[in-house]
Amino acid sequence: MASTPDAPEGPEHGRRRRYAATVRSVLSHPLILIGVGAVVSGILVPILTSGAQEHRQALEIKSDLVSSMSAAASPFLAATQATVLAHNGEAPPSYDAAYQEWVADSNAVWTKLRTYFPDADATSAWSSFMLRMRDVYYIFGVSKSEGGSTREEYQRRLSDYISSLGRHLQQPHFLVDFDLIDEWLSKPERRFDGGVNYVVEELFFALRTAMVRIQGLTLEATPRL
Repeated sequence: MASTPDAPEGPEHGRRRRYAATVRSVLSHPLILIGVGAVVSGILVPILTSGAQEHRQALEIKSDLVSSMSAAASPFLAATQATVLAHNGEAPPSYDAAYQEWVADSNAVWTKLRTYFPDADATSAWSSFMLRMRDVYYIFGVSKSEGGSTREEYQRRLSDYISSLGRHLQQPHFLVDFDLIDEWLSKPERRFDGGVNYVVEELFFALRTAMVRIQGLTLEATPRL
């Protein structure tokens, strides 16, 4: 059987083929390709680059703050422990110097937190932590006979803070006995006491745990750039 010849193309079909050929020709023109590349480079690339830069900047800010928190708190806690375990009588001048250094460094951290995380939980938590570290200084830096009712208030606030921390972390309470610490500190010549050493270590462990929690809150927060 003889094959039927293809039907001739109609005017509409011919126009479509010519339009497609024209579009391919235009899009393949070097100037068009350069223009598309310019749009990608001028709009999309800056957007992607800006996002990457902001992400990197946020990580740098948070990393710096976390490191600064440890650098500020650790020397003062070490000085407190050295004072408790090694010194007989009044706290040495080096303890006052360690506390003043803590005040300066912790305020620098607080300023950065207020700048980059004004509404974050980490900022308010660090402020509370600073106040409780002040209480630690007065408990170990001021003798029991000089402290009076003010000293008792320092102990109460610090005890409440540690208890609240334990509840928040859903952990057993930290075993800090301030009466035992006070009794030992009031002795004119102190000797090593295993029970006192244990509760002091518990106190420092609680404070370090509080700081780690604040560091975690900082890493979870989004800074204001």
